[in-house]
Amino acid sequence: MKYQYELICTRYGGEHTIGSIPNEVAQFWSERCDGDNSKFEEYMFNWDDDDKNDGIPEKYQLREGYEHSDVMHEYTVEFAEGQMIDVEDTKNEKTIAEIKLTDVLVDKTTCPESDFRDKQNPHEEGTDEYDYWEQPYALLFWANNEKGWWGWLLETDEVFDATKLKVDIQLWSSLKLVSGFSYDGKELDRSNDTGDGNNSKGLCSWID
Repeated sequence: MKYQYELICTRYGGEHTIGSIPNEVAQFWSERCDGDNSKFEEYMFNWDDDDKNDGIPEKYQLREGYEHSDVMHEYTVEFAEGQMIDVEDTKNEKTIAEIKLTDVLVDKTTCPESDFRDKQNPHEEGTDEYDYWEQPYALLFWANNEKGWWGWLLETDEVFDATKLKVDIQLWSSLKLVSGFSYDGKELDRSNDTGDGNNSKGLCSWID
Protein backbone atom coordinates (compact mmCIF):
# COMPACT_ATOMS: atom_id res chain seq x y z
CA MET A 1 0.00 0.00 0.00
CA LYS A 2 1.24 3.46 -0.91
CA TYR A 3 0.88 6.40 1.43
CA GLN A 4 1.01 9.90 0.05
CA TYR A 5 1.67 12.99 2.14
CA GLU A 6 2.36 16.67 1.64
CA LEU A 7 4.63 18.53 4.03
CA ILE A 8 3.30 22.08 4.30
CA CYS A 9 5.68 24.54 5.94
CA THR A 10 4.54 27.88 7.33
CA ARG A 11 4.79 30.92 8.08
CA TYR A 12 7.79 32.98 6.92
CA GLY A 13 10.15 32.50 3.98
CA GLY A 14 10.52 33.90 0.49
CA GLU A 15 12.93 34.21 -2.41
CA HIS A 16 16.58 34.72 -1.44
CA THR A 17 19.54 35.02 -3.77
CA ILE A 18 23.28 35.67 -3.62
CA GLY A 19 25.17 36.72 -6.73
CA SER A 20 28.79 37.61 -7.45
CA ILE A 21 29.71 40.96 -8.99
CA PRO A 22 33.18 42.34 -9.82
CA ASN A 23 34.79 44.45 -7.12
CA GLU A 24 34.84 47.42 -9.50
CA VAL A 25 31.04 47.30 -9.75
CA ALA A 26 30.66 46.86 -6.01
CA GLN A 27 32.90 49.88 -5.37
CA PHE A 28 30.85 52.02 -7.77
CA TRP A 29 27.68 51.32 -5.81
CA SER A 30 29.31 51.52 -2.40
CA GLU A 31 30.44 55.08 -3.13
CA ARG A 32 26.95 56.16 -4.18
CA CYS A 33 24.62 54.13 -2.04
CA ASP A 34 26.11 53.87 1.42
CA GLY A 35 24.78 54.87 4.83
CA ASP A 36 21.33 56.02 5.93
CA ASN A 37 20.60 57.75 2.62
CA SER A 38 21.26 54.67 0.52
CA LYS A 39 19.25 54.40 -2.68
CA PHE A 40 20.56 50.95 -3.50
CA GLU A 41 17.42 49.04 -2.46
CA GLU A 42 15.28 51.50 -4.37
CA TYR A 43 17.38 50.83 -7.47
CA MET A 44 17.30 47.04 -7.03
CA PHE A 45 13.52 46.88 -6.57
CA ASN A 46 12.40 49.56 -9.01
CA TRP A 47 11.32 46.94 -11.55
CA ASP A 48 8.97 49.10 -13.62
CA ASP A 49 11.14 52.18 -14.06
CA ASP A 50 12.55 52.19 -17.58
CA ASP A 51 14.76 55.14 -16.66
CA LYS A 52 16.41 53.57 -13.60
CA ASN A 53 19.75 53.26 -15.44
CA ASP A 54 19.87 56.82 -16.74
CA GLY A 55 23.30 58.26 -15.99
CA ILE A 56 24.75 54.89 -14.95
CA PRO A 57 27.52 53.52 -17.21
CA GLU A 58 26.51 50.21 -18.76
CA LYS A 59 29.28 48.24 -17.04
CA TYR A 60 27.90 49.26 -13.63
CA GLN A 61 24.26 48.56 -14.36
CA LEU A 62 22.74 45.67 -12.43
CA ARG A 63 20.02 43.25 -13.46
CA GLU A 64 16.91 42.53 -11.41
CA GLY A 65 18.05 41.33 -8.02
CA TYR A 66 16.78 37.76 -8.33
CA GLU A 67 18.81 37.36 -11.53
CA HIS A 68 22.05 37.75 -9.56
CA SER A 69 21.93 34.19 -8.25
CA ASP A 70 25.05 32.32 -9.34
CA VAL A 71 26.04 31.67 -5.71
CA MET A 72 22.61 30.83 -4.27
CA HIS A 73 18.92 30.91 -5.21
CA GLU A 74 16.24 29.59 -2.87
CA TYR A 75 12.49 30.06 -2.75
CA THR A 76 11.64 28.38 0.50
CA VAL A 77 10.60 28.56 4.12
CA GLU A 78 12.76 30.05 6.86
CA PHE A 79 14.17 27.68 9.47
CA ALA A 80 13.40 29.46 12.74
CA GLU A 81 11.60 29.18 16.06
CA GLY A 82 7.85 29.12 15.63
CA GLN A 83 7.91 27.70 12.12
CA MET A 84 5.83 24.55 11.62
CA ILE A 85 5.43 21.55 9.33
CA ASP A 86 1.91 20.20 8.83
CA VAL A 87 1.94 16.67 7.44
CA GLU A 88 -1.20 16.18 5.37
CA ASP A 89 -2.55 12.90 4.01
CA THR A 90 -3.22 13.83 0.38
CA LYS A 91 -5.94 11.18 -0.02
CA ASN A 92 -8.27 12.62 2.60
CA GLU A 93 -6.62 16.05 3.10
CA LYS A 94 -6.39 15.49 6.85
CA THR A 95 -3.42 16.71 8.92
CA ILE A 96 -1.87 13.68 10.59
CA ALA A 97 1.10 15.39 12.28
CA GLU A 98 2.33 18.84 13.30
CA ILE A 99 6.09 19.18 13.67
CA LYS A 100 8.17 22.12 14.82
CA LEU A 101 11.18 23.08 12.71
CA THR A 102 13.88 22.51 15.32
CA ASP A 103 17.55 21.52 15.32
CA VAL A 104 16.71 17.87 15.99
CA LEU A 105 15.58 17.59 12.36
CA VAL A 106 18.75 19.02 10.82
CA ASP A 107 20.85 16.67 8.72
CA LYS A 108 23.36 19.14 7.27
CA THR A 109 23.98 22.88 7.00
CA THR A 110 25.79 24.59 4.13
CA CYS A 111 26.96 28.18 3.65
CA PRO A 112 27.04 29.12 -0.07
CA GLU A 113 28.68 32.46 0.77
CA SER A 114 31.65 30.83 2.50
CA ASP A 115 31.88 28.06 -0.09
CA PHE A 116 32.10 30.63 -2.89
CA ARG A 117 34.78 32.69 -1.17
CA ASP A 118 36.84 29.59 -0.35
CA LYS A 119 36.68 28.36 -3.95
CA GLN A 120 37.90 31.71 -5.23
CA ASN A 121 40.97 31.68 -2.99
CA PRO A 122 43.81 29.89 -4.85
CA HIS A 123 46.03 29.56 -1.77
CA GLU A 124 46.23 26.82 0.82
CA GLU A 125 44.04 27.42 3.85
CA GLY A 126 46.00 28.36 6.96
CA THR A 127 48.77 30.20 5.10
CA ASP A 128 49.48 33.93 5.11
CA GLU A 129 48.72 34.02 1.38
CA TYR A 130 45.29 32.57 2.07
CA ASP A 131 44.54 35.02 4.91
CA TYR A 132 45.64 38.16 3.04
CA TRP A 133 44.38 37.27 -0.42
CA GLU A 134 42.02 39.86 -1.89
CA GLN A 135 39.10 38.32 -3.73
CA PRO A 136 38.05 39.76 -7.11
CA TYR A 137 34.32 39.56 -6.42
CA ALA A 138 31.86 41.03 -3.96
CA LEU A 139 28.52 39.41 -3.15
CA LEU A 140 25.11 40.90 -3.83
CA PHE A 141 22.36 39.79 -1.43
CA TRP A 142 18.71 40.11 -2.46
CA ALA A 143 15.48 38.97 -0.82
CA ASN A 144 11.73 39.19 -1.18
CA ASN A 145 10.48 38.09 2.25
CA GLU A 146 7.04 36.51 2.31
CA LYS A 147 4.42 35.12 4.64
CA GLY A 148 2.73 31.99 3.40
CA TRP A 149 3.52 28.33 2.86
CA TRP A 150 5.88 26.00 0.99
CA GLY A 151 5.28 22.32 0.27
CA TRP A 152 7.12 19.04 -0.28
CA LEU A 153 5.70 15.68 -1.40
CA LEU A 154 6.27 12.30 0.22
CA GLU A 155 5.26 8.88 -1.07
CA THR A 156 6.07 5.88 1.10
CA ASP A 157 5.11 2.24 1.67
CA GLU A 158 4.50 2.85 5.36
CA VAL A 159 2.58 5.13 7.68
CA PHE A 160 4.42 8.42 8.26
CA ASP A 161 7.18 8.20 10.87
CA ALA A 162 8.44 11.60 12.04
CA THR A 163 11.76 10.11 13.20
CA LYS A 164 12.70 9.44 9.56
CA LEU A 165 12.28 13.07 8.50
CA LYS A 166 15.39 15.23 8.08
CA VAL A 167 16.00 18.77 6.81
CA ASP A 168 18.96 20.40 5.04
CA ILE A 169 19.71 24.07 5.66
CA GLN A 170 21.44 26.78 3.67
CA LEU A 171 22.63 30.02 5.22
CA TRP A 172 21.74 33.34 3.61
CA SER A 173 23.74 35.89 5.60
CA SER A 174 22.61 35.11 9.18
CA LEU A 175 19.27 33.65 8.04
CA LYS A 176 18.65 29.90 7.97
CA LEU A 177 16.64 28.58 5.04
CA VAL A 178 15.28 25.10 4.36
CA SER A 179 16.99 23.83 1.21
CA GLY A 180 15.21 20.48 1.26
CA PHE A 181 13.74 17.56 3.15
CA SER A 182 14.58 13.88 3.09
CA TYR A 183 12.65 10.92 4.44
CA ASP A 184 14.46 7.72 5.32
CA GLY A 185 17.42 9.01 3.32
CA LYS A 186 15.44 9.88 0.16
CA GLU A 187 15.19 13.49 -1.01
CA LEU A 188 11.63 14.83 -1.31
CA ASP A 189 10.29 16.69 -4.35
CA ARG A 190 8.79 20.16 -4.10
CA SER A 191 5.05 20.64 -4.44
CA ASN A 192 4.06 22.22 -7.77
CA ASP A 193 1.78 24.84 -6.22
CA THR A 194 4.19 25.94 -3.49
CA GLY A 195 3.78 29.58 -2.56
CA ASP A 196 0.41 30.15 -4.22
CA GLY A 197 -1.13 33.09 -2.37
CA ASN A 198 1.95 34.10 -0.40
CA ASN A 199 2.17 37.75 0.64
CA SER A 200 5.30 39.90 0.37
CA LYS A 201 6.41 41.23 3.75
CA GLY A 202 9.53 43.17 2.85
CA LEU A 203 12.32 43.63 0.33
CA CYS A 204 16.01 44.00 1.06
CA SER A 205 19.28 44.03 -0.85
CA TRP A 206 22.90 44.95 -0.18
CA ILE A 207 26.48 44.36 -1.32
CA ASP A 208 29.08 42.74 0.92
